[in-house]
Amino acid sequence: MDLISIIVPIYNVERYLEKCINSITKQTYKNLEIILVNDGSTDNSLNICQKIEKSDKRIKIINKKNEGVSIARNEGLKIANGKYVTFIDSDDYIQNDMIQYLYEIILKGVDIAICDYIILDEKNNRKIRNYNCTNKISILEQKEALIRLLKDKEIHNYAWAKLYKMELFKNIKYPVGRKMEDLGIMYKLFLEAVKIGYGTEKKYFYIQREESIMHTISEDFYKDLYELSFERFKTIKKRYPFLLENDINMILRILGVYRKCNIFDYKYIRDSKMEEIYEKILKGKTLKIFFKVDAKYKIKMILFRINRNIYRNI
Repeated sequence: MDLISIIVPIYNVERYLEKCINSITKQTYKNLEIILVNDGSTDNSLNICQKIEKSDKRIKIINKKNEGVSIARNEGLKIANGKYVTFIDSDDYIQNDMIQYLYEIILKGVDIAICDYIILDEKNNRKIRNYNCTNKISILEQKEALIRLLKDKEIHNYAWAKLYKMELFKNIKYPVGRKMEDLGIMYKLFLEAVKIGYGTEKKYFYIQREESIMHTISEDFYKDLYELSFERFKTIKKRYPFLLENDINMILRILGVYRKCNIFDYKYIRDSKMEEIYEKILKGKTLKIFFKVDAKYKIKMILFRINRNIYRNI
């Protein structure tokens, strides 16, 4: 059995941490290296880690000052010895056979294995998510996997619920100082992978917390969302210049961020040349893109073309 490293970045999650770590230590797949990265927690998180460490020799603790989840994951990668690696957020938890499930997908000859997930609120109430009701495993070539990543319906940018060959991270690290760090790295990993395996069984439990980054609306959040999306768009364009899904994703991203520009200085929209980029992407492909998007985005595209001030303030 190959060694698998599990990296858990931790910051002030004492309410959830024990459940998270216990779900890892009780995995049916036993050959694990469990790396707990305490990112300067000021609550009881470190004590919880140290208590559980005493009863499981597979656990390693990195105790560092608070610098954010990207640096925490990168620090974990530095000491990881596994042939494969996965990431688990410290307020989430996993089925006791998730690692085994992902490992069996990896053995089918893929570089990244992905499973599905369930969304829960803080009271463990299940939130509506009806994707992938049938249990199957698909082996995807790189281009098809990228298309699904760009569509963001089955395969998402989240670091978790995936098992990676460690070698993929040789020249790739999580971007520091970003709100949307997963968006800035996942496509790079996919571009390094030859094949990706996607299993529809739900093995990961994602807890949506009200105070989480994803629920925090800020200027930096939207800047990161746009800038990392544009970086991804340009990179994929070099590898797959005619990939329509890449164009569509960037068009929809611009439409989404542009509407939020009234929460911060409009100067950013102007300086980023968002409007010019939008028109350049559409040039010669307007109808192709228009007929590929959902009805609500057709309406947005029409409004954006008619009057951008009205569109921004609706």
